[in-house]
Amino acid sequence: MDEVKIQQPEVGYPSKKIEEFIGIAEKAIQNGKSLFTKYKNLILNIAILDVVNNTEKYKELLSDMEFDNDKLHEVYDRFYRVVEKYDIINRPKNIEKLEDLYNDIDDIMGDIYYLTSALENVIKAGEDLNKQYFNK
Repeated sequence: MDEVKIQQPEVGYPSKKIEEFIGIAEKAIQNGKSLFTKYKNLILNIAILDVVNNTEKYKELLSDMEFDNDKLHEVYDRFYRVVEKYDIINRPKNIEKLEDLYNDIDDIMGDIYYLTSALENVIKAGEDLNKQYFNK
């Protein structure tokens, strides 16, 4: 009896499109690292009294950080969905590279999230001190 092979439809993107995705992901990583450095330096140099006197300024910074992290998350989600279309065992090299890049983006998002949490705590401390000692 002859064996019948059923051809599965090819799932995925053309190689050129994947290379375009890789370029976008690499740019997102560069931007993410730059944002992390910027936010880290700002947060490390915050004085509680400055937060007490300029709470709105720091709430705006917190909002900016959350917005930027959300934008990185959009890039992460986009490429996660691309990579997940491919069989884990037979992924082309460029898909493996895209997977590595979205994992790097995930790491940067985690770092920025950590800084966001730290800033939230500093703002809360400033607000608490303001209520307790300055009655503002």
